[in-house]
Amino acid sequence: MKNVKKAIEKIKKTRRHPYVGKEVWKYFYPRFVAGFVKDVVPTNIKVGDRVEIDDKARAIITEISADGIYVVQLRGEKYEYVQREIIKVVKKPVIMNHVVEYANGTVENVNKDEIKKLLAPLKPNDGVVTRFYKEDPTLWVVEHRCVQHANSGSTWIFGIRQLRKPKNNFSDTDVWCKGSRKEYVQISDFTPVKLLKAQGSKNRFILGEEQFW
Repeated sequence: MKNVKKAIEKIKKTRRHPYVGKEVWKYFYPRFVAGFVKDVVPTNIKVGDRVEIDDKARAIITEISADGIYVVQLRGEKYEYVQREIIKVVKKPVIMNHVVEYANGTVENVNKDEIKKLLAPLKPNDGVVTRFYKEDPTLWVVEHRCVQHANSGSTWIFGIRQLRKPKNNFSDTDVWCKGSRKEYVQISDFTPVKLLKAQGSKNRFILGEEQFW
């Protein structure tokens, strides 16, 4: 986790995209692992692509440098664009690739939908299993993500409420109900599980997979 924080601070100095340097978490059995967005690059912009500088003038990308500078030629003149600028003027939908590096050494390339899941890996009503000291593993539901009072920044600590099986459950489904016990736990101590809200109830849930704990 400390290495991830150091990498984020270093990469923020040279980032070319708002997501670069953002901390993410992904579940690698048996636990969530921290990571960060190392780079965000267009995957389908290439030399020869057409660029529309204004309503009348059209140009061609003639060179793409290793540091992300796009050289565009128009009527014999050359112009340089950075990534965030070229995306706005290239004449086709741009597909972005997010390079994510994790604390366990894994590097992944993910699309825009997957990166959103990594930036917010747990949301309210998601199910998790965790274990407290001298206790057996138990099922919990996420209620909210905690915020630091000092700077109002989001943390990776979540407020969770324990789920219990009702004493009189005559249903064939695996129904669980919210209990009174609430705890605050770091994301790295969770195992995610599939949890579905019971129809017509805010406090009853159905376990969507086999119980493994």
